[in-house]
Amino acid sequence: NQLVSDIEHNVISPNMYYKLSIRKLTKLLANYGAMLAKVRDTAMFCQGREDPVCKLLRNIHQEISNINQTFSEELRHLTKHYEHTSLFLETLFRRDHFEQGTYVLRRQPCNFRTEILDPLLERYRPIFEKKNIVINDNLEDIPDEEISLVVDKGLISQVFDNIFANAAKYTQEVENETGNRVKFIAYNRRILKDYFGEGTHGVRFSFFTTGQPIAEGEVKYLFDEGFRSSTAGSEHGTGHGLHFVRSVVEIHGGEVGCIPQRYGNEFHFTLPMKEQVQWLRAHA
Repeated sequence: NQLVSDIEHNVISPNMYYKLSIRKLTKLLANYGAMLAKVRDTAMFCQGREDPVCKLLRNIHQEISNINQTFSEELRHLTKHYEHTSLFLETLFRRDHFEQGTYVLRRQPCNFRTEILDPLLERYRPIFEKKNIVINDNLEDIPDEEISLVVDKGLISQVFDNIFANAAKYTQEVENETGNRVKFIAYNRRILKDYFGEGTHGVRFSFFTTGQPIAEGEVKYLFDEGFRSSTAGSEHGTGHGLHFVRSVVEIHGGEVGCIPQRYGNEFHFTLPMKEQVQWLRAHA
């Protein structure tokens, strides 16, 4: 398949170059840290001395220390961005998708909190803060160990990414019942007993954003390819993101939905737990 070969050559392989570059930067930063340690050790001999050379040495050590800390933080952000982008590229451009003409799942046990939500929140938190969007996290009502989900981590990560991206674009300030102006995103998860039939519970992930409620007549079209709600306003979009969300969730055996509320809208998706248990037993 020429398309698959082109993608592997022009997308996946160059992405590996960035991985190598990050490794080189990490090594250089370690060497830089070793040099900083030598300057620090030399400066220790000047403790209590106020001659110009010792003052200069202490200042140099402080400046190098600050630069080293800045570089370390930038490298950490760069590494996180690379990991997210790599997961995105290698998942969406997976050879199996093109050869079979549909998304092909590669299931694996996944801790949603540590492997998906926390990394995405770290990426989106500055964006939310810049737009004055408060984050309300209510996940703690269900401990991670109570939910065992086996999913295609890359595809499900993109589901969450699409939802957070929409939240960043479409969350609006509203006046609540006490007259205060609020602007926030709230998300949580809960277990729905027998949701997919007797003995098959569901795990629902819900995301609420403040803003104009979507018209009831538009709700059933929200996850259709190319559809955009009238509440989207002038925000740029293609109407593909939510369709992608539905496609990925449904091939996992799940469901999606939207519930307009007084001060905004709740988007949610529900995944079945029975398949997860069967997979874990089969691969035990």
